Amino acid sequence: MGTKNSRNPGETRRAIRPVVVGLLVAIGVVGAVAPGRAAEPVPCLGGSDARSMAFRKEAQATAIFAYARSLLGTPTACRITWNSFDGADFGAIAFRFKDGSRLTYERQPPEVTIIGLMAARPLELERAKRVLEKESGQGVDWSQTPEVRREPHGEVRTYWHPEEGPNLGVDLVYRAGRLRGIGYHAAP
Repeated sequence: MGTKNSRNPGETRRAIRPVVVGLLVAIGVVGAVAPGRAAEPVPCLGGSDARSMAFRKEAQATAIFAYARSLLGTPTACRITWNSFDGADFGAIAFRFKDGSRLTYERQPPEVTIIGLMAARPLELERAKRVLEKESGQGVDWSQTPEVRREPHGEVRTYWHPEEGPNLGVDLVYRAGRLRGIGYHAAP
């Protein structure tokens, strides 16, 4: 890239960026964007039919997706997978962002929804809590003692809805003591 003696290291990065973007477009990681135009949604591998497009819209309508997009910009990659269980179809969609962050949205039969965001950089706790409260459609009792478990991606602290009826939980995921992910799961 640039050298220590380069008078303008940003010039080297600007020269290399079109080459890298062109390579990513060529291998299908990102969609092509004309200079000066807003990025169009990247096509999803594994799904361009009406069912997949509706599923993608459902995922993009979540509070967690809106939060991720406000922090990370437009996703640069997308993949949809479909499975069937007991005669019912269910899907999963994964969005990747420029910095390596990942958002997943999954529906499982009969009515399970799972949403997760793993960020490449730390998240601000209070804003993340507000997003999870909005996603749940109900308040979250943050004063309760969370269920804590260790997973490969970090320490997960789950706060369950206090009533028996809704099987609803929200997750805060910590890695090296910093908030790096949030999640929502419900099985009404």
